[in-house]
Formats: sequence, structure tokens, C-alpha cells
Amino acid sequence: MVGNGNSSNLGKMTTRMVFCADLEPTGAYGNGTGRFVADNGDELYFDLVIGEIILNEADNASFYPTRFDDRVDFTGGTGRFEEVSSLTAGITIY
Repeated sequence: MVGNGNSSNLGKMTTRMVFCADLEPTGAYGNGTGRFVADNGDELYFDLVIGEIILNEADNASFYPTRFDDRVDFTGGTGRFEEVSSLTAGITIY
């Protein structure tokens, strides 16, 4: 998956993820890797542990009918993310 957007911690950013998906019947996916790249070029690397494609019930649902809910383990990075290690977080991507 390749995308871009705006993140509260990265500002303008791009992303690239590679993962295995089982779209029927659950929409679950996982066992992947990825990175976020901030506008200044700093990279934040992660392992995608497990995720799910679910219906978006937020205010922006007419524009983004589904969303990705993921559990990721941040594993390192470059620049300001160089010291990141072993941080698990939940992220939502519209």
C-alpha cells in the first residue's frame, strides 16, 4: 500500500506498507512491514502486527467509507526517529 497524508507527529508524510491480507470474510491483515516518511525526509519504520479494514463511522465517512485499524511495533528510523525502538501503538488510517 502506498499513500500520503498529514499526521499529528510527522506533518505531511508518505507511507509504504507491504502485508498479507485476508479480505474475505474478515478484512484482517498483518505480518507486514512499513515506513512513514516525514516531509523533511525523516523515516519511521514499523512492523505491522495485525490490522483490520472496517467501516468508517466518523464524520468523514462519505469521503472515506472504510478505515484501517492497525497495531504496529515501531522499530527504528532516521533523523528525529533514530532512537525509536520497541514502541507498540495503535493507528487509524482513513
